[in-house]
Amino acid sequence: MLKETLPLKALTFITLSAPVKPGTVNRISLDSEFEARLLEALTLVEFIDKAYTRGRELAEGRIAAHNMSLGDLMASALRSSMQLTGLKPILGLTVASITLSTLKGLSDSQGRSLRGSLRHLITSTLYRSSPEDSVKLVEGLEATGMSNALTHLRNRGVTRSRISLEALTLGHLYEILSYVDTGFMLNLKDLDIVLELSKKVVEEKSVIAAVSKAYVELASSRRIIDARGFSLKSLSDLLRLDVSLRARREELDSLLGGVYAVVALASTERWPWI
Repeated sequence: MLKETLPLKALTFITLSAPVKPGTVNRISLDSEFEARLLEALTLVEFIDKAYTRGRELAEGRIAAHNMSLGDLMASALRSSMQLTGLKPILGLTVASITLSTLKGLSDSQGRSLRGSLRHLITSTLYRSSPEDSVKLVEGLEATGMSNALTHLRNRGVTRSRISLEALTLGHLYEILSYVDTGFMLNLKDLDIVLELSKKVVEEKSVIAAVSKAYVELASSRRIIDARGFSLKSLSDLLRLDVSLRARREELDSLLGGVYAVVALASTERWPWI
């Protein structure tokens, strides 16, 4: 297990377990899904380490961006999670954690700040990947039943043949898929939103509080929760809101990748332990 990726691995568990995330998985939920999602996070540990290693290998010239196979790595992580838990994985959490670990491996090797060089890192990895790798990611979405993502790609006319014909990179797919899952917001089009929100949450007193803040902010930006009037006076209020939002569970689950990315970037400045 790589110590360099410990903060990123720990954050997968923190993101899932933070309590003030009504409507999605959290540690006050009374169903059994929370335990299954912790197993899902556990499966990510191996893939986060692999992603970090690939980032280092790119920096050292041992591989090129077009054969990093990040799409294939994410597809494998999604399949492994589903095989273990029997649940459809939380797509964005897989995408964001593997992407950021790759970029951290690259930035660490280059002696760069992850946050400060993020635009350059994304350009030199995601936007230089091969169309074959984009197809691998799509195959992973198909294998794990990611219907919202697949429907959105289809509605945008993104087929395997178009990916190959137009040489669409992972960066291009991220731009399209960020509409349905915030874990894909680590792209050049949405990056400023992620960075700006990370500045907001860095003011919180703890990582748990930052996760909750990022969640509410992203839910507000997607018109699910009104952050301006959001307040909880008791645990019973939170439980009632949690139940009332369960009908939008899949939509709210799609916020967790963005939450993870935002807090991971904020943590480089605010919480040294992570």
